[in-house]
Amino acid sequence: MEKKYVGELTTEELEKVFHANEKLRYAISDDMVDSELFWVGEQLDYLRNSLSDWSIGPGSRSYIRVNDYGQFVDNMVELDNSVPVLIDEDLPLLEKAKELKEKLWSVEMYTDEYDELQEQFEEAVDELVGVLEKRFTDRFDGCYNKEYMLDYFKEFYKEARLDENCYIIEGDETYTLYEDVSYTKSFR
Repeated sequence: MEKKYVGELTTEELEKVFHANEKLRYAISDDMVDSELFWVGEQLDYLRNSLSDWSIGPGSRSYIRVNDYGQFVDNMVELDNSVPVLIDEDLPLLEKAKELKEKLWSVEMYTDEYDELQEQFEEAVDELVGVLEKRFTDRFDGCYNKEYMLDYFKEFYKEARLDENCYIIEGDETYTLYEDVSYTKSFR
């Protein structure tokens, strides 16, 4: 019985281990979700002071409610410069919201022009919020995508999360992943 440790496995062997071990896949998915929750929390920190309510997470319908549209746009710009959540195709929408905000602050209140710009601005921000909700939802959905999970396993999880004592048995076509565990118990 010859052990072959995870660090010694080829890419092909890693793929076979991934597909053969259901508990491993669950652990990988949970780790991906935890990682996303961390990053979403970091990103929401930029937006919190402009939101009245939000719910973002796996397996639920994500939503974001804005209470300060102008602050939200400023916060989105800061977020995009620091820990971006938007993709390139979303950036024109952020630019549009910024431009409408600037125009809105430059016109006289209580005029038809102001009311029209206010409506356009709020529509642009609402559209931006919808895109932001979609980006968050897509990220959590990716945590259950086997292809993404496999990439995460090969590129990160195997080295960062698996103990150096994880191995398969060479020649065993089941590719069952094992881990030698020793316990030390204290009653102090």
